Amino acid sequence: MSRWLYLLPLVLSACTGQAGFDRHPSADAAVQAGQVALQAEDFERAADAFAQARMLAPDPVRAAQFALDQCHALIGCDAEGDALALLIDLADQDGAWLRPESLGDLALACTQRGKLCSSRLAELCLQIAHEVFDEPELARMDPESIAFAIADLGTIDLLGLEKLGYVVRDRNQPVSKPSALPTMKQ
Repeated sequence: MSRWLYLLPLVLSACTGQAGFDRHPSADAAVQAGQVALQAEDFERAADAFAQARMLAPDPVRAAQFALDQCHALIGCDAEGDALALLIDLADQDGAWLRPESLGDLALACTQRGKLCSSRLAELCLQIAHEVFDEPELARMDPESIAFAIADLGTIDLLGLEKLGYVVRDRNQPVSKPSALPTMKQ
């Protein structure tokens, strides 16, 4: 019986969904806790706090901003797939509430080397921006500098950026086949 007692807190936290993280009374309190957790590189706590802020947000614009913050924290948790899925869902569900500056800030933050770097998330930000924003809005996020920063990382295939028109990959021309191939006798 005593060997099962140590599992009780884990089971209770799994059932309540509170995996040891604080519950926040307001979106502002959750955002503040998320920012403190990011500074302390406690990315799981930060992701949880920003998720709570999204749920408690007083308006959809702020909820969209908190989702972008959550995406960034998820990168630190080594949950790039979750961050990409959240950003895609956000664009599909609430794309009208995204602000160019916020999406650009996330993209640039993801191009900084370190634990919060994700060239894939930064490239997805550019792709979404091209689908959601008109030309003046797109210009406000300075996509050329984001594309340059992504390319500078050198961590992804640049095909996506090439399709968006930001890079031209230097392609080698195919080597022409000689008219006569040498044989073993020659």
